[in-house]
Amino acid sequence: MTYTDDHAEKLPVNWQTPHPSYDKEGSYTVKGTVAGINKPVSCTVTVIKKANLLVNGDFEKVNLDGWTITGDKSAVDAVSKAGDSLGQGSLHYWADKNFAFVVQQEVKGLKDGKYTVAVSTQGGGGQSKYELFIIGDNGEKKTAPITDNGWNKWQTVEIKDVTVKNGKAVIGVEMQANAGNWGSMDNFEFYLQQ
Repeated sequence: MTYTDDHAEKLPVNWQTPHPSYDKEGSYTVKGTVAGINKPVSCTVTVIKKANLLVNGDFEKVNLDGWTITGDKSAVDAVSKAGDSLGQGSLHYWADKNFAFVVQQEVKGLKDGKYTVAVSTQGGGGQSKYELFIIGDNGEKKTAPITDNGWNKWQTVEIKDVTVKNGKAVIGVEMQANAGNWGSMDNFEFYLQQ
């Protein structure tokens, strides 16, 4: 705040609480008041879409194009069912015997920087191993456990601040499951942090 005698002071601003939150792309004007003097202020917030670097991360064409599946491939398919997908499609898994698989995608031509990887999941839980992973520079692997707790109870698991310097990374999910384990994965995201 600059006063009439030309001296400046930093004063806190009480910003309005957005209703609804700014979760869609676009520009928004946020209003507030300067604490102590009730002077109105405003700023413009621009929400931009993150550039997802994965191919077919949302399975909207109800196929597994772009993904490599190793292990028990028969336990994995693309589906389009309410509750099992966040949009038109998702990657679904189930088998009547113990099964294990890895679903992954390699991304090349990456800029140096820090990246985030994320996936949304729902399912019955109970796997002996279920984790999101990223393999980045020098083969370093970072993981985050996934624990589902019911049908259509979607959650998002993410790994942040992954440094990439050599232009490529491998993103995926590894699972070791028991007979009858079921669930879905959807909306894989991999993007450069700003």
